[in-house]
Amino acid sequence: MFMSSLIRSVNKKIPGLLIFLFLFFNSSAYAAKVAIVNFADNPDYQNCRIVFSSLLKKEAANRNVPMEIVYIDTKGNMESFIKEAKAIENSVDLFFTVGRPSALALKEAGITKPVLFNAIANPVGVVVNSLVNPGTNFTGVHSAVPVNKQLKALQMVIMRVKKIGLLYSQDNPFSLAQIKKWKEAINELVDNQISDLEIAEFPIPASVDTEAALVEMFKREVAGNADVLVAPDDSKITNLAAGLIAAVLENNMPFYSSDTAMVRKGALLSLGFDYAEGAKLSVPIAFDIINGRSPAGISVATYPQYKMYLNLKTAQKIKLSVTMEAIKNASEIFKE
Repeated sequence: MFMSSLIRSVNKKIPGLLIFLFLFFNSSAYAAKVAIVNFADNPDYQNCRIVFSSLLKKEAANRNVPMEIVYIDTKGNMESFIKEAKAIENSVDLFFTVGRPSALALKEAGITKPVLFNAIANPVGVVVNSLVNPGTNFTGVHSAVPVNKQLKALQMVIMRVKKIGLLYSQDNPFSLAQIKKWKEAINELVDNQISDLEIAEFPIPASVDTEAALVEMFKREVAGNADVLVAPDDSKITNLAAGLIAAVLENNMPFYSSDTAMVRKGALLSLGFDYAEGAKLSVPIAFDIINGRSPAGISVATYPQYKMYLNLKTAQKIKLSVTMEAIKNASEIFKE
């Protein structure tokens, strides 16, 4: 009698016990750990990291996934970056980084854990094998703006352009690839008799490796030989930007840069991206990786929309009248 009562009692409790165990194990979700790392910075990259961190925490709470985020920022010190990245590699699920320099620093460090990158203009052949099938431990969001759209933005802001000067590092394959696309876009307009634009090329030799040397080259070769100066996203030009921009302004020359950060420094114009939107695209990819998907099979995403950066203070300095159409089309305007 006692045994049958006990069995009935246990049987009644089994469903409740199963529910308790289900809830217990599901509430004890795997604790994810993400490293947000930076080697070389600009305000856009910083904004992307901040938005990504915030959205990642929010989505982790929605999914009931405990989330730990660690940060590395060595401000350009490669030795420290490699040391710190290697030190935490075994304890994290993935590394998140923004921009080409930081992604390349992780590659240089020999990181084999998944790397989720953002805002690399052309990652193919650099950190992935293709956009559809990365085939490496890297995947993410790439940020290539079609050159024909950049050219259209330039012509909208600078109405009377005849000769476009292309400034680039002649020993940088990434810059050479961008310049090739610029020449193709310009020549297509000319061939179709849509425009009579001319091209003047100003390749920067490897020997020009200081700010003063680049300024001297600009004064000797560029000034007076083009109506507008165009530079791709080129690490040498970015690093030596201060002197170059000052020289360009002194010569009242409009300066278009594919690197949006240059507009804050005094370049007139750039067509880039809303980095906060790019950060949003990174979050679901991060959870795919946390849940076990290999980055090798996760296609690289593309920024959903473009954003025009315009420096009106520079326009005033070089005595350039900017149309209301251009101002209305600018997503970010700098006046100070």
